[in-house]
Amino acid sequence: MFECVINISEGVNVSVIRKLALVAGNSLCDIHVDKIHNRSVLTLVDADILQPVKMVTKLAVESIDISRHQGLHPRFGAVDVVPFVPFTKGSITKQDLTPAQRLRDDFIKWAKEELGLACMPYGSELSLPQVRKILKDPVQNIKRHQTAGVTCVGARQLLLAYNLYIGRGNGERAAFIAKQIRARDVRSLGFCLQGEDQVSCNIVDLESCGPQEVYEKVSQYANVTKTELVGLIPLGLFERTDPTYLDKLDISYEKTIEYRLSLDEKERHEKILSILEKQI
Repeated sequence: MFECVINISEGVNVSVIRKLALVAGNSLCDIHVDKIHNRSVLTLVDADILQPVKMVTKLAVESIDISRHQGLHPRFGAVDVVPFVPFTKGSITKQDLTPAQRLRDDFIKWAKEELGLACMPYGSELSLPQVRKILKDPVQNIKRHQTAGVTCVGARQLLLAYNLYIGRGNGERAAFIAKQIRARDVRSLGFCLQGEDQVSCNIVDLESCGPQEVYEKVSQYANVTKTELVGLIPLGLFERTDPTYLDKLDISYEKTIEYRLSLDEKERHEKILSILEKQI
């Protein structure tokens, strides 16, 4: 089984977001919409993940013009990031990436041939931050799709996207804290969202670090006023978290990948609709 957490550069156009959720079908286990970042994150989980990922990508490329895109989050493509992740229920241990790498390479071949989409691979060869650095370098002169830009396509282990809010500010304090907590297992950036400071994290080694540890690190520098899980958490990490922290960490059993997979097609569809209504 595989997870694919597709990052789409659209968080405002409700019609497009609804169509993307619909075309993902029953593989869609979660959706997170952020109007300020102008970004949506679709979490797909399936044994046959490639076809729904292609469907979402095709629609996004047809619907989004990255040259007109405005949003707080750094981005390079209409379909900004497409990571293929091996997933085993109940496990957070690192897994063989070879099958995910095959999916990545098959997707890149299809995207180039069918959509004319420029793709940059990442994984064990290059990390996503390294690829983004290359894309920022004008000397590299990376070819881009006229309206869809560049899509970063990866094969990686499970990670957790997690945001912490630390009160009013102009982004400077968030940037400072993000730099202090940045480590091998945590990637972090600081933002100002409508006058509120946000420390945005990717926890990339779940065996050594989770949202509880990140919360405690940020709390050394500021009072955390709110937290936000982006996407879903694997059950193994949920079970490792101190139960007294769950509410303040924005974590619950219903936000685990395994719980969403346990729902039948109708229940999952209703869950996604409920999430969308709250966010848009």
